[in-house]
Amino acid sequence: MCACMQVMIALASHLQQVESEKQKLRAQVRRLCQENTWLRDELASTQQRLQHSEQQCATLEEQKKHLEFMDEMKNYEHDTSQVIIALDRLPTVLYGTGKCMPLLLYGLECFALLKSDVRSIDFAVTRFLMKLFRTSNIDIINNCRSNFSFMLPSEMIEIRKAKFEGKFNVCNSLRYHFGLVENIVVPSFVTVLTLFI
Repeated sequence: MCACMQVMIALASHLQQVESEKQKLRAQVRRLCQENTWLRDELASTQQRLQHSEQQCATLEEQKKHLEFMDEMKNYEHDTSQVIIALDRLPTVLYGTGKCMPLLLYGLECFALLKSDVRSIDFAVTRFLMKLFRTSNIDIINNCRSNFSFMLPSEMIEIRKAKFEGKFNVCNSLRYHFGLVENIVVPSFVTVLTLFI
């Protein structure tokens, strides 16, 4: 009977320990649920602040662009006389007595250029025009180019390439040399020697 009592006491103490562990775990679950709710509230408020900040940033960016545009228009109005002088010099500098474009484009019609290479040549000329007209507005540069019939290097390369291909197609000996024509009869060295003997 004494052994049975000890087993009952041990069982009762074990059940008390299990119950106390369950109470601790329930308290932890309640604390974690409260913490989860708090974190969700914090996330929602942080997302609202982020959205508000993004809206403010977009508004400020638009205001900045507008102010830059207004400043550029003010500079454009003040520099009209300099622009007219620069426009008068443009054909001479790039086409006429100047040597910029012929040096820049020399021999390019013979090569298969990558688009990135052609864009970089166009970029160099566009940047030159931006510095010449003291503007960073590409619309102003394109307007000046169209008024003076100024072609970009990419357009000039296409024209020069078409002329080169036309001349190349007419010259049969070059086409034969590059293996593009097979029906041309070219005398061999032995045939030429027999003609002179």
